[in-house]
Amino acid sequence: QVAKANALSEKKQLQQQQESLEHRLQEVSRESEAATQKLSEELRSEQQAAIRDRSSLTAELKACEEERQRRSQQASEELQQERANWEEQQATLEVQRQELESTLREKVSTLSEERGSLEWRVEELSQARKQELHQVEEL
Repeated sequence: QVAKANALSEKKQLQQQQESLEHRLQEVSRESEAATQKLSEELRSEQQAAIRDRSSLTAELKACEEERQRRSQQASEELQQERANWEEQQATLEVQRQELESTLREKVSTLSEERGSLEWRVEELSQARKQELHQVEEL
């Protein structure tokens, strides 16, 4: 009889534990359902924000690409203009160099002629002096 009472008591205790566990399972299921729904809503909200961000970033990227192309075109045009100016300047400098070279050759030629003339005049004066000295000695 004691064993029967113990068995009944144990059966009752197990039934209470089972009911408690089933109750807890229902609570956990409700909490899980609520958490799943909350996470689903958060995910949907984040997805919508990501779509808005993506659209915004796409528009910004397009604007940046257009600006990059505009600046690249402008830089290319400026570089072409600078190159044309440089080439024109080089041509002008080459003409000036040739003119200076020609002028310098002319001056060198003139100076060379003057030097020859002066050397001849110095020689002439030297001969005249020698003659004068010779005449002075004779006197």
